[in-house]
Amino acid sequence: MLLIEWGILTRRLGWTAWDATMRLLPGALMLLALRAALAGLAWPWIALALAASFPPHLADLARRRGLGYVRSVGRQDPANLPDPVDADQDSVLR
Repeated sequence: MLLIEWGILTRRLGWTAWDATMRLLPGALMLLALRAALAGLAWPWIALALAASFPPHLADLARRRGLGYVRSVGRQDPANLPDPVDADQDSVLR
């Protein structure tokens, strides 16, 4: 299934092979850990697969931040926030 997703990302959506691999690798390793757990393998194998998924995840995040894909989350301007519901009215929140 992941190979089909990789193919769609690279062929139809025009992603580079590296971008698609970096996006899908952490998930593939977590699925491997799930498979190990469902198969009844010893916990060190499950932990190994989960631990192996973390460095590629961090590398992908760092790569996307460097390319400008990740937007920093900041506080919103109070002028752009919706008006609070009037406390004197008994109305249902929308």
